[in-house]
Amino acid sequence: MINIILALAVAIGYARAQSQGCMTKADITFLLDSSDTVGKDNFQKQLGFVKDFTNNMDIGSNKSQISAVTFSSGVYNQFYLNQYATKADINTAVDGIQFKGGRTHTADAIKFATDTSFNPLHGGRTQVPHVAILITNGASGSRDVVKLEAQRARDNGVTLYTIGVGGSADMDELRDIASDPDSRQLPNDPTRLPAPTGCLHKADLVFLVDSSSSVGNTNFQKVEHFLKDVVTKLDVGPDRVHVGLMTYSSYPSLDFPLDMYQSRAERQDSLKIVTADQKKACSSPSSVSTVYALDEGT
Repeated sequence: MINIILALAVAIGYARAQSQGCMTKADITFLLDSSDTVGKDNFQKQLGFVKDFTNNMDIGSNKSQISAVTFSSGVYNQFYLNQYATKADINTAVDGIQFKGGRTHTADAIKFATDTSFNPLHGGRTQVPHVAILITNGASGSRDVVKLEAQRARDNGVTLYTIGVGGSADMDELRDIASDPDSRQLPNDPTRLPAPTGCLHKADLVFLVDSSSSVGNTNFQKVEHFLKDVVTKLDVGPDRVHVGLMTYSSYPSLDFPLDMYQSRAERQDSLKIVTADQKKACSSPSSVSTVYALDEGT
């Protein structure tokens, strides 16, 4: 199953790419793995993800544009950024993409996106974020070349996101490819947070987190960063966004309700206090205390 947490990270990254308000323009290219290691079933999951993503974007020649590229032993352009201007046309085109099979030539796919997909001849626009979303599950077999092409893409202004599909994704290679989001660099002083950049202005948001005792410190750190990252982007306030947190293992536990804290700074402090307490519990297998965990299989 495609990692939904990473998909959410993509959406959060988009909010950072705009200078103010919600981003309405982006050039987005999907790089879809069509190799033997993915298989037809996982390839169909990729196509479904592209359609779901498209349906949640504001599509148009003066808004967001979508293109799709498949890769295996070769690289195959499916449609360019300026080829379709409606969600319906994009989804129809995605439905027509065929699985090919073959080897996993990831470096060639990234190179194609950098040199061709974002070319002005094919709809690439200046002063608009260029985003490449790579979905794959297998190791490329040429990791050094992949790293070089990923760096060249970043040097040319392309933001790279990676999503693993299936059970054999090479997470080290995915991390090598992905652009390092600045949102991971959180301020030490939570009272000096940057202005909120997310598009969510008024909502009740509750995190429901697996806190079973089988989770270790590594996964604990992932969720701690993720939660702080999301809260940093939100406009928290009495009449704006409310954030709550509930953990569960043998039984559910409400760590703080929606109306307990009224600012992002307080939310950041509360996460730091709660996660610090739970990190101690993480080393004790018999502890029933809650531990923040990210189930990497979801």
